[in-house]
Amino acid sequence: MKNFVSFVTLSLFISCSTHAMENDQSTLEDGELAYLLSIPDVDTQPENNSTISAEIESPDTSNDVLIAQILVEPPLYQKPIQEIHPIDLPNEYIPIWIRLEDKMMMLISNEQMLLITQFKEIDQKLRSIPNNSNVHVLDAYIFGAANKIQDLANIGAALDIDNPHHSLQEIGIQMINFIDQHADLFVGYQYEKDIVSTDSLKAYLHAHFNQMDQEIAAKNCPNAQIVWSRAFSLALELFIHENDFDALKMLYDAAIEGHLTKGGCLAGRINRGFVLYVALLGKNGFGNIYS
Repeated sequence: MKNFVSFVTLSLFISCSTHAMENDQSTLEDGELAYLLSIPDVDTQPENNSTISAEIESPDTSNDVLIAQILVEPPLYQKPIQEIHPIDLPNEYIPIWIRLEDKMMMLISNEQMLLITQFKEIDQKLRSIPNNSNVHVLDAYIFGAANKIQDLANIGAALDIDNPHHSLQEIGIQMINFIDQHADLFVGYQYEKDIVSTDSLKAYLHAHFNQMDQEIAAKNCPNAQIVWSRAFSLALELFIHENDFDALKMLYDAAIEGHLTKGGCLAGRINRGFVLYVALLGKNGFGNIYS
């Protein structure tokens, strides 16, 4: 696509420039004109390329070297324009729009690297937390002073592989409905090694999500809704399209864990949504981008 855009832009530039040069270049083909626009003017050119060596008096002069380069058989200006790649020309002769396009591609690449770096830092931080740690050890990191939930929301927006628009109450309702629609998947459901009945599972989901929209509004933490919504939709996508029930199990475990461990406070629910989304992105392959 980049070459196509450059070619179209170059063609437009040629068509605009042809009128101004029509007295001198009226018989040139588009490809010839494009090439001549990119090199210094040459006053004369031998009719026979084979006599070039006789006409160069000093091989050390820059003009002679340039003429020799131009007249190498077959002449470069006879090549189709598609074969004259901008990267082969000296930088000062590369059209400005192509140089700007390259800069834009570089910026996009830098943004991608920033996302990977941010995700790597978050992932490594979470891996450094010992198992069975108090969930509040992450409060300052996730939604406090470090505010890493904003970075994670930005990463999700840039990747754009899931849905940030589900309300938390809607998520709870859909997760409860999913249990009714796929009851066979929840027979003998266990959190760690404890059996959780479907009735208990539904009650925990209701307690987790039913008032959470109002709670995070009062706490002024809108990214909590975004992260949970993205995690919910991503887990569902992995199940529907890849038959990955493990991703869905991670979603349900994260939602009920606080209630099973005598927690359930808002901060813990925000933190678990954060950890869940990082884990699901890694499961979906984003964590494999870096070594």
